[in-house]
Amino acid sequence: MRSLGLVVVTLIAFSTTARAQDVDQPLFAAFKAFCADTDASPDAVKSAVEAAGGKAMGGVSRAAPGGYITSATWGITMGGRQLIISAGNSRNPYVPAVAGALISCQITSSADEDASASAIRKWVGIPPAPQSSPGLTFYSYQEEGSERKAITNKADSDRLDAEGRLWTLMVMERSVTLAHFVRTAPGTSN
Repeated sequence: MRSLGLVVVTLIAFSTTARAQDVDQPLFAAFKAFCADTDASPDAVKSAVEAAGGKAMGGVSRAAPGGYITSATWGITMGGRQLIISAGNSRNPYVPAVAGALISCQITSSADEDASASAIRKWVGIPPAPQSSPGLTFYSYQEEGSERKAITNKADSDRLDAEGRLWTLMVMERSVTLAHFVRTAPGTSN
């Protein structure tokens, strides 16, 4: 009985902390729920956003010879802030040898998100890439289980990209983008 009480207290504390995070760090909470926890998969992003009450704002679908771009956008309010979530995939028609699509999830806030940006940087847990600037922090990494490992050289970046295991994260004052190139077997489509 004592352990059941501990579980209940832990669940209440976790729930309270999660709600406080939604209020204090809405961009981070949305990033985790809609981009990170879904692996930026457009279908999973759509399901997560709509389950949380997000309203569709439209989408884009453009075809090009050998390629395409599709995306969808939703609006949602979290922590009193208006957030715009976009998810999509694209294939470059000019690189036919590359089989796969770039999937991405982007969230933009209506307000400055310093606390959320700090939380996202802590979440990724690796040093920023050298091409980062004061207004844009860029990360390039691979995931091994639940751990993220920084990519520090072009050879590793190229190899991981070819294997479909390279992730990029861009953090700005009011937005965050998570992207990943997903490879497909020759003769299949995304």
